[in-house]
Amino acid sequence: AFEKSLELKPDDAEARIRLGDVYRQMGLSEKAEEEYKKAFALDETSIAGFNLAMLSYEQDKLDQALEYVQLLIQKGSPSVDMYNLQGVIFNKQRRYPEAIESFQSALKIDPNHAVAAINLAVAYINNNELNKARELLSRILPFVQDQELKDKILEFLKKIKKLSQGD
Repeated sequence: AFEKSLELKPDDAEARIRLGDVYRQMGLSEKAEEEYKKAFALDETSIAGFNLAMLSYEQDKLDQALEYVQLLIQKGSPSVDMYNLQGVIFNKQRRYPEAIESFQSALKIDPNHAVAAINLAVAYINNNELNKARELLSRILPFVQDQELKDKILEFLKKIKKLSQGD
């Protein structure tokens, strides 16, 4: 349906994003990337750019993913998800201070974003700031509703305790 729509209106960025999403769900990454790039060229929306960043991240093209995220942030349309993804990429690249800064920026936008808070704690752990990680996780644990996230937090708290005893 999106392909037919695009035959009639090839400049429909939203249809290109949706077609890219369909391709991505089907595991057709190259076709998804092509549609996202076309959508981004038509309208440098945060959705097309973020989808390109996520797709690049999923393909382990970290530098490319980072470029898209940073471009979107520079354009003045940052979101919690953008800063969170940027932080995840920095963390994966072992750029822990930058990861910490990204997650903190995400939490300035939404202080209750549990995933960004957990990711910040992981960056603290990776940067050997165990006390900060423990304090953050202990503070957010009572407010997290999702059992899977609660379990992850408890797991990290155990890991911190074990790492702290190793000192």
